[in-house]
Amino acid sequence: MVDNSTSSSSTSVDVIREGDTVVCYTSDDRVFFQEILPRMVIRIGKSQVSVKCVEGFPFGTIFEEQDKTLVPVEGGLFPDPVAPEVGDFEVPTNDNRSYTDTNDSQKLSNHEIAALRAQGVNGSALIAKLVENSDTWDTKTEFSKQKYLKKKQQKYMPRIQMVRCTAIALCDVYHSRQPAKILNLRYDIIGQILSYGNIYAGRGHLLAGYEGQQ
Repeated sequence: MVDNSTSSSSTSVDVIREGDTVVCYTSDDRVFFQEILPRMVIRIGKSQVSVKCVEGFPFGTIFEEQDKTLVPVEGGLFPDPVAPEVGDFEVPTNDNRSYTDTNDSQKLSNHEIAALRAQGVNGSALIAKLVENSDTWDTKTEFSKQKYLKKKQQKYMPRIQMVRCTAIALCDVYHSRQPAKILNLRYDIIGQILSYGNIYAGRGHLLAGYEGQQ
């Protein structure tokens, strides 16, 4: 269990506190900035959850949405590997040549799935139920199985990681979301520019700009 105590001043700087701005990475491939304030909520999966519950946990902690709250969990953004482990090469015995998607391979109805969620069945157990009641699971290739699991994990086990908002993280977010806004510069290139300009922490620098006529 993660200790979310902030009594020590030496460790308080390493935990998420009210007023901090963090970079959020989600299991559905979103990345965004989030300010930690008591009344702020974020969308995780299909739920709106408060960010108040993340205060006191270390930066980099991965949370999973459970019952419309964020719970710290072990592992990565995806609880299971997306690709099979690399081992001795084996010729696959299954392929998809005879597979036909008729949308009737799942024995559980939407109503039954909703009932399981209402009963408090967690995401991992729910996915296990879906696999157990899938008529085509045994005929899927390993790649198809992992693709299926990833899709279900995104839906029923949505996760989020909150990291410290550093200069590198800032550049990484803008490069992935709005690269044109920073002239498509990666953080390593920006670092080289600052190094060539002899710009570093603790010094006073003058920034001058010129806007020519259009």
